[in-house]
Amino acid sequence: MSSGLRIRTKTARVLLAGAAVPLVVVAASVLAQRLMLPFAVLSLQNRTHAVAALLAAAALGFVRTRAADVVARRLRLNLLDLFLAPFVSGPAPSLPAGEAVTARLAADLPRLVTWANDGVALVLAAALAIPAVVVLLASALGVRVLLPIAIAGVVGAATTTLASRHVSAAWTAAVDRLRALFISVGAGYEGAVDLRAHGRAGSYAARLREQMSTWSVYEGRARVATTVSTWGSFAVTLATAAAIIALSSGTFEPGVDPYRLSLLVLAAVPTLHTLVSGISNLLAARSTLASTARQLALAEAATLVESDAPIDSAGEIRLERIGYSYPRGEDGSAPVAALDGLDLALPARGSVAITGPNGAGKTTLAHVLLGVVRPDRGRILVADREATLDNRRFRSRIAYLSQRPFQVAEGTIADNLRAFDPELPDGRLLEALVVVGLRDSLGARAKSDADLLALPYRALSRGQSRRVMLARALLRDTDLLVLDEPEAHLDAASTTELAAILKRIASARRVVAVVHDRELLGFADQVVELTPPAKPGS
Repeated sequence: MSSGLRIRTKTARVLLAGAAVPLVVVAASVLAQRLMLPFAVLSLQNRTHAVAALLAAAALGFVRTRAADVVARRLRLNLLDLFLAPFVSGPAPSLPAGEAVTARLAADLPRLVTWANDGVALVLAAALAIPAVVVLLASALGVRVLLPIAIAGVVGAATTTLASRHVSAAWTAAVDRLRALFISVGAGYEGAVDLRAHGRAGSYAARLREQMSTWSVYEGRARVATTVSTWGSFAVTLATAAAIIALSSGTFEPGVDPYRLSLLVLAAVPTLHTLVSGISNLLAARSTLASTARQLALAEAATLVESDAPIDSAGEIRLERIGYSYPRGEDGSAPVAALDGLDLALPARGSVAITGPNGAGKTTLAHVLLGVVRPDRGRILVADREATLDNRRFRSRIAYLSQRPFQVAEGTIADNLRAFDPELPDGRLLEALVVVGLRDSLGARAKSDADLLALPYRALSRGQSRRVMLARALLRDTDLLVLDEPEAHLDAASTTELAAILKRIASARRVVAVVHDRELLGFADQVVELTPPAKPGS
């Protein structure tokens, strides 16, 4: 078995895990339906049997639909799990942008569901139905009747094979444009204020409309190509069978009714078409399966397992000769060093400010301290014992404010404050808002404390929302508080106020803060200035 075939087979097994039984039910329903049609023709002399066969075929359609729905639900979860594995256990810097993941899922999910239900299942059904129909026709009308059907099947399959490359290319082009559209929509909403401030919102909206129209055109072409391929092969198959019957009408077994023969061929052709259609759908999903195989490799590489070993989270944390490089990109680009030979000591008591230019590895260092990035080189000691920081006990004692924090955008202030601890009482939430200086400023917009907590989060300014995120970090009872640019989106007065807040916080707990504004350095017992790692060859 070739390497490519092994990868495709493995990817198919992962996608269909837990869906084998319903997939077999789909295939069995199609198989039974395809056998019912020629059986009904052979039973025309007994109308009861013929009608019963047709009614059974119709009923099996509902069984097939239900089973196909189960397959679809299982496959969607399996595909989502491939994206969730790096999300949960992979290095944080390697995660793609959310917009790109959304676009891929939106485009790949329907293609893969079609691949399973109308590709794999149909080929399985046809592989069993064709021999059964052959035996049925041969026993009823003689072996010679198989010639027109066999030739028609070969011609139909050849037509589908010739058209499959064009169909696959058409769908790939359509999916690529759908992904680009989703990414552009996400980027537009993220930068809506910038676009409007520069008078470009209207032109960007026009660009999105153009992208939507372009995608619609390409999807329309793909659907036309699929329809032409599917029904074209069906028509070619049917026409070939009819022509051979007409030319060979005198060569069949004596007593064969040509009209009955024609009906049987018409009933058998859909069985051939099932195989042709299934193969077409398998071929059309090749690029999507290749993309899924790459995602499977990323999921398998997500091997960061959270430790549960005892660890003194309040002890000194010492980093020795720590190095980390961003993984090699899918385009083959070389790994990029973010940290190289870093030494740092975080005393059991005392706080640290981390500064430095862009690209110096400040955020990467924060990720190392949080345990979401495991260094490539060096070692970490906690309370003089070598340890890894991706430790459940350690994480239960840390809090973090990132540059792009998790937000419940459509929720309330309370929803965001409780995002990591749903059981927090209102009193604790209000105390945290007091610490970050928000309770009084927001109080004018609410008649009561309950109304304040119920204010919609999206109605806050960026500076206010940043303070809510800081308040959420303060709500955790922790031994270490890690802040990544807490001054982001704050004006000068708010930054000055934040400096005082950080001093108060640092007097009660250990704080590590990545800062750009030197006004904030007053909270720190130690200031560490990072420099970008030297480039290879320099």
